[in-house]
Amino acid sequence: MNKKIFWKVMIVEDMPDVRRVITETLEDAGHAVTPAIDGSEALSVLMEQKNADGFDVALIDVKMPGIAALDVVKKIKSLFPKTLVMIIPSMLTDIQGDELRAAGADAILDKPFKGSELLRAIAALREVV
Repeated sequence: MNKKIFWKVMIVEDMPDVRRVITETLEDAGHAVTPAIDGSEALSVLMEQKNADGFDVALIDVKMPGIAALDVVKKIKSLFPKTLVMIIPSMLTDIQGDELRAAGADAILDKPFKGSELLRAIAALREVV
């Protein structure tokens, strides 16, 4: 019997409609979601979690104002090395992808994607654990 796993997920996405759809998709699947509108807010949320368990998964957009996605990934991995990081870019160069993977990104899911594709990608991260 397969047991469904529900994770604590942080979403870092500056586009309100995209953030809302991702949040609803994950919440409908039973995941607990904490949204952040940019890298600065994500770092604030992470600092609040510092003495807690953190997040199981962080979904991070690449092109957003403020602190760069690369810096957010590095901070997540330094504070919570077990947190899985999925990059969700609209566009990503090979060099950016390599840098993000080197910083600790576990997966990349290019936008646009369907809710079912996101849920499959989240499920695939379980294989990393």
